[in-house]
Amino acid sequence: MKTLNKNTKKAQQYINAYNHSTLHYLEDCYKSYSNDKKIAYIKCYQEFLKVYWAHVWEHPYSMGVRILSFNTFGFTCAWHTEEGLRVETPANSYLIPDVTD
Repeated sequence: MKTLNKNTKKAQQYINAYNHSTLHYLEDCYKSYSNDKKIAYIKCYQEFLKVYWAHVWEHPYSMGVRILSFNTFGFTCAWHTEEGLRVETPANSYLIPDVTD
């Protein structure tokens, strides 16, 4: 996983996309999707749940995984962890430290 400084342009784009996203499920983005996309989403959601269930009382209204962008080939999603904002793209995993709900 790569770490991005929250003050960089790339990190700010991800943070802004997360804050404005209303997409939570693949169905919000695609009429139909491949099994590979489904597996990728499930893996992201499982990682989110590890964090969420450990801290459900601290953040009971967490919106969970948000899809930041999508196209025919893949999607980018993100969720909050104790360390910051976790971002998963088709090509990379990022952590942007010190980004809170």
